[in-house]
Amino acid sequence: MIDKLKKFFDSLGEVNANEGLSDEQIQHAAAVLLVEAMMADHHVAESEIQQLILSLQDIFSISVEHSQSLMSLAREKHNELVSLQEMTRIINATKDQELKKNIIFAMWCIALADENKDKYEEHLIRKVAELLYISHADFIQARLKAEKRYT
Repeated sequence: MIDKLKKFFDSLGEVNANEGLSDEQIQHAAAVLLVEAMMADHHVAESEIQQLILSLQDIFSISVEHSQSLMSLAREKHNELVSLQEMTRIINATKDQELKKNIIFAMWCIALADENKDKYEEHLIRKVAELLYISHADFIQARLKAEKRYT
């Protein structure tokens, strides 16, 4: 698994402009951002883990097993991540605004899954939204939609 993770992250810098990004690279980048939301308050609840897995399934229409595998790889990357820009650059390269909005919504769902909205979680989501060029209106809309789900 370590070799697979290393190969993936080595390949991030070698994306050919003509070929674009692979689905796997995009999924991994999104998974890392979602793990960041889960880890922002330095406490990981089972409800957050389950929400992260569900979010990956919803966003990418993938199996539970694939979601769990992505989460495991993303948790490893979390420990060595230097900058969120590394991951948001990949997502921005897709030019898929709907994907970006879905990631922000998923981050809110993960932050609220433990029924404790932490200021660090909100700060992180706001920062990622800015890096993904999400409008303030879309940021608020994602937050309200997630809050409605958890109230």
